[in-house]
Amino acid sequence: MSIILIDTLAATKTLDANFTIKGFSFKKRSSMLTLAYRDGGRNVSDNKIDPRVITIEGVIRGASTAAYETAIQDYFVWLNKIDLKLYWTAGKYINVREITDVEQTFVDGGFLRLTRLKFNCQCEDPFIYYDALTSDMKVIAASPTTWVINNAGLYEEFPIIEITNAANNPNVEVENITDNVRLFDYDDAAFLNGNVLTVDNLEGTVENGSTNTIDKFTGSFLRLLPGNNTIKYTGANATLITKWYKKEL
Repeated sequence: MSIILIDTLAATKTLDANFTIKGFSFKKRSSMLTLAYRDGGRNVSDNKIDPRVITIEGVIRGASTAAYETAIQDYFVWLNKIDLKLYWTAGKYINVREITDVEQTFVDGGFLRLTRLKFNCQCEDPFIYYDALTSDMKVIAASPTTWVINNAGLYEEFPIIEITNAANNPNVEVENITDNVRLFDYDDAAFLNGNVLTVDNLEGTVENGSTNTIDKFTGSFLRLLPGNNTIKYTGANATLITKWYKKEL
């Protein structure tokens, strides 16, 4: 499969077949402090992963100067876009915030006909995501209710949780018992029958319909650990949909 870029309007750019990704390197944060009067030190970093940089390189050819200039300018349009999806294999992509460090070098004797093009994709989020959405739906008919959600991936996930009310629901609590009873409370007298509450646990947003109601939210945003997670819901009858995209490094 060729390398493909997709922008926010779903337009696509398929790179010439000779373009290759030079690697998927990533770096974990590490900050060591030396300790007085003893050997060694102490790591005071959070040990999370830094933004990822992916280098892509290839050759652009033109049968004529006009053909070359048309081709290279098309590339330059795409290299100046932001918020792209980068695909190199079916079903998996990485989010590219911007493209930097563009290097254009003419091959000897190939002025305005043959050039090497190299650029870096800056990925604020270092993870690679699967296209397929994973979701779990639970219909709540009693309170409290517990059930198991399986995260089949290798890493923790911060899902989107949608709660659709079957009755007025002023006091809601959702917790992940598996994750040291990590939970959130939502207290909102205006959370009525038929309303949909959307909690984006990755972006940290809470909306009742289209209204920002983060002020009604207390506790912690939930995550799904790899494997089985026991979820507990307390509140009125509702339907909970939990959804996320599986990821890898």
